[in-house]
Amino acid sequence: MINGKVVKPGAEVKVGDIIEIRFGNNTTRVEVTAISEHVLKSESKDMYIIR
Repeated sequence: MINGKVVKPGAEVKVGDIIEIRFGNNTTRVEVTAISEHVLKSESKDMYIIR
């Protein structure tokens, strides 16, 4: 889900979006803080916040 709406896998994600990921009984909410075409692995952790 993105921002509380069920979306298809190819849906676009924007800065500020809240992504909700469900794995069985566990749910993780992530806020997108940055988007870039090319990202180093070391920089990727700065592109989201786990809520």
